[in-house]
Amino acid sequence: MQYITPFNKKSITIACNIIEKALYCTFKSKFMNLVQVGETIKQRRQRLNIRQNDLAELSEVGLRTLIAIENGTGNPSFETLTKIVDVLGLELTLTIKS
Repeated sequence: MQYITPFNKKSITIACNIIEKALYCTFKSKFMNLVQVGETIKQRRQRLNIRQNDLAELSEVGLRTLIAIENGTGNPSFETLTKIVDVLGLELTLTIKS
């Protein structure tokens, strides 16, 4: 994974390690990992009675991609996630940490 930052390479490594540990320790209360994103998408799809085939077609995403995301094994781009959640009436929100 490549990080773009105005800091030097040593700073990037330290920041990445801190971020990974923080995500690992606190994802239940503050952060959502890809498994949880997939579960949320799957639950919303099922609640709306939409089949995976239909959601894949409506969101213009491959069926295998959608299945991988729902299973928590995919690594979707922001664009792919945006397409899926838009069809499901959800939204992705980014906020600045306090």
